[in-house]
Formats: sequence, structure tokens, C-alpha cells
Amino acid sequence: MDLDSIPFPDLEGLDFEEYLKNQSNAVGFQAFDYPRPYTILCSRGCPYQCTFCYHSIGFRYRLRSLDNIFKGIEEAIEKYNINALDILDDLFSIDKKRLYEFCRRIKDIEKKYNKKLIWSCQLSVNNVDEKMLITLKNSGCSVVSFGFESYSQKVLNSMKKPITPNQIENAIKLAFKVGLGLQGSFIFGDVAETKETAKETLDFWKKNCKGQIKLGFIQPYPGSVIFEHCIKKGIIKDKLDFIKNNMNHTNWLNMTDKMTDKEILQLKKDILNARRDYYPYVIPSKIKRTLNNRYELIVKCPFCKEKIDYKNCLIENRIRFNIWIPCRKCNMRFFIVNRLAKFESDFYQQLEFFRKNYLHLRDRILKKRL
Repeated sequence: MDLDSIPFPDLEGLDFEEYLKNQSNAVGFQAFDYPRPYTILCSRGCPYQCTFCYHSIGFRYRLRSLDNIFKGIEEAIEKYNINALDILDDLFSIDKKRLYEFCRRIKDIEKKYNKKLIWSCQLSVNNVDEKMLITLKNSGCSVVSFGFESYSQKVLNSMKKPITPNQIENAIKLAFKVGLGLQGSFIFGDVAETKETAKETLDFWKKNCKGQIKLGFIQPYPGSVIFEHCIKKGIIKDKLDFIKNNMNHTNWLNMTDKMTDKEILQLKKDILNARRDYYPYVIPSKIKRTLNNRYELIVKCPFCKEKIDYKNCLIENRIRFNIWIPCRKCNMRFFIVNRLAKFESDFYQQLEFFRKNYLHLRDRILKKRL
């Protein structure tokens, strides 16, 4: 219960300095050329009961004191010269007064050490407001992460997710307005999912999210309610085999009560097509190899049109690559790809366009014949 009594992690045995030296650009959604990221937990536990979540550190919410947190941050700066913080708290914004004090103190840290600290955190849409996001950005936060999950209230209720579609829309609009990077996911396939609820979420994503939010399927992690649902329905027949061979893969399982396997397959296609059609892709105007598999890239942001020089980019395959990276000016994220990857995306986009038009024309002809 007393988190301050727990020693700070001893990272020497993990060769942490070597780990930092080998970081490449865009790690953890930050746009440092040479990031030295440090991951911290300021609290543990989450009292919410979301059905897709496994509470690895318990339901009871406990806090580290700010004094203890900043002692650990200062130690990491002095020992490892870190320049980026990744805060993994599930409920970082549950106490607004504490959040504002954290922002004030992190600015003091920057002054004390005369260095810039870029950081990210996870928030909830149910208490976010413009003042909070402006305060976060002014204190060095560049990315905020939200758990959106679904835009259907019916599905959110089934997930036991205590938020509303209006709160989701508000959080997205505010993040874009303030200029913070936006991270989050819509996950399809809940027990209550239907063709109609899935379309509701996917249509909202296409219209409002500018390719910033991930799309995927719920993954049934052991210990979660949805995992037990899959066991009872025989969707997962062998627990051990699933954990050993399938848990680390993207599973497109039909865990719903009302959708057919054929409808799930079509939903999978719709999600993959949406990813391809709505994610922003940019070809670099310059690509220069600097060391082994590290490159310097110059690209124009597709959102703010700023031309940016990114150094220390990891490219293991020059023939075909894509790098998910944030703009240093507007914090919007996009894929940097080579011409082959862009060609493939455009080709499949055109193929899907012709397929849809063919099906539409075929249906019209059939109706006329009838």
C-alpha cells in the first residue's frame, strides 16, 4: 500500500545505458532524434471493471507521493541523462489538483537541470477539459493517450467502460485544438458488437480521427472477463495452447453473440481497408544513410506542411519500410514510407474502389432484371 517504500528499479543489471544508446527516432511517440526514454508508474491499480482488461497490479488504486516520483526522475536524469518520460498510469488524470502540481514541478525540473523533458501520459475522456490539456502541453507533454474502445454506447455499456460517445468526441476535438499528439484505439468484437455498432464506430473514426487512432480487435487476455467468455463458449478450446501460441498475435476471433463468422470476416476487411485508406503516408524527399541501418530523412508533414529533418531513423529494409512518426511542429503522426510501400497502398486502394463500383453496378443490373 505504501508505494514510496518500494526502491526505485535497479536498471544496471538490464544494461540500461546500452539500451538508451541504441534508441532510434520516434520511440514512444516522441520526436527526439536521439531519445533517452524512461518509463515510470506514478500510481498502481484501477478500480474500473472493463471486461477486456486484465488488472495485473490490482483493482485498488494507490499513489506514490510527488516527492517520491520526482526524486526518482531526478535520479534518472543524473544517472542516465534521460530526456523523455513515458508515464504508464491508467488513471493519471483522476486527481486534477495532483496533475496540475505534477506539471508545475516538471517545469521546475527542466529549469534545475537546464534541459527539455518531453513526456506522455494516459488520460480518461470522462474528466478531460481544455485547461487540463493546455497545462499538459505547456509543461512538455507532447502525447496524450485515451482508451476510446467504441463509439457505440451499447458496446461501451457491455464493456463496462464508464464513458460516453460525447466524451470521446470532446476529448478528440480538444486534443486537436490544443495541438497535442493523440494516441488511442477503437477495439471491435465485444460480445454486444453488431454490424450496426461496428459501422457506427468505424464511420465516426473515418470522419473525425484523421488517421491518428488505431483500429483493431479485442484481444482476449487471460484473467479478463472476455477471456472467460471465450472459454465458456468454446471459442478458445485450450487455454495453454492459446497462451503459448496465439496470445502474442492479432486474433480476429468472433466473440460476439449476434454476428456471424462471415460478418466478422467482412468487418476485418473493412478495418484493414480503413487503415490503408485513412492513415497518412508520406514519401521522404531525402533519404541518406548515416550509420549501418540508421538514416536521415527529410519529409513534409501532411498536416501542417512543415519540412522536417529526422535523424537516427531505424530502417532495416531499405526496399520496403514504414515509420510511424510525429511531426515536431503540430504533433500529428504519419507514416514515412518508401515508394514501393506507397505504391502498394495506392494500388490496393484503387483495387478496392473498382471492386465496390463493380458490386454497385452489378446490384443495379440485377435489380433492373428483376
